[in-house]
Amino acid sequence: MLVGAVDIYTNHALVVIGATAFPEVEHDDSAATADDRHVVVRTRGPVSPTRVSIWSRDMPYLGAVVFDGELDLMDHTLWVGDIERLTSYTTELVDSTGVQRVVVCVDHPGQASRIHVGLNLDEVPALVPVPGHPLPEVLPSDPADGA
Repeated sequence: MLVGAVDIYTNHALVVIGATAFPEVEHDDSAATADDRHVVVRTRGPVSPTRVSIWSRDMPYLGAVVFDGELDLMDHTLWVGDIERLTSYTTELVDSTGVQRVVVCVDHPGQASRIHVGLNLDEVPALVPVPGHPLPEVLPSDPADGA
């Protein structure tokens, strides 16, 4: 379910997703880099704002997955903002404090203009193809939901 969305304006081509503490990630030229509390995603920078959509329990599996791992999110809080911390969005969406599985998908790795962040997810189910238009993959929170 979509639980939040924000347009982030950046002077540098980097959007940070994670805990409210200041990031100490050593970022490079890759599409995304991470430490134990933050993911830094490379975007288009000042060319246009970056739309960050936050999903809980289920999310459309759109674009390329640039991060699928665990982050230590303190105080039930997810922070999204630019690397300079001039533009930011904070939300209390996490079910429990501590280490959480987080999935980050982008439309164009290395030059993202749309970022999808999934929280409280379990596993990616396989969708059975049917005649007609292709369906996007979905990340459910409960494996029983994907059956």
